[in-house]
Amino acid sequence: MLTIKSPDDIAKLLALRLKQRRLDYNWSREELSSRSDVTVASIRRFETTSEISLSRLLQLCFVLHAMDDFENILAPAKLTSIAQLEKNMKKKKRQRARRKSS
Repeated sequence: MLTIKSPDDIAKLLALRLKQRRLDYNWSREELSSRSDVTVASIRRFETTSEISLSRLLQLCFVLHAMDDFENILAPAKLTSIAQLEKNMKKKKRQRARRKSS
């Protein structure tokens, strides 16, 4: 059965996984902090409340060798048929948002 997780559920899962990865390396929060240049307070806050900035999360994941999955976030959808490919090729791609009318 497909379950849809909320953003909070995903954040909690990421915090739990990051903590587990840190413990797998047998690193204290202080050790992770010195390796990543992310403050101990930020690491503690993330592990307890799941709150962290994206740039800090990326720094932590880089140090913990967990960057591979970030490359796939928001990647263009894979085309599954020739019809989709042809449709995509014909579409003029807009590079910016439309202007708001005043």
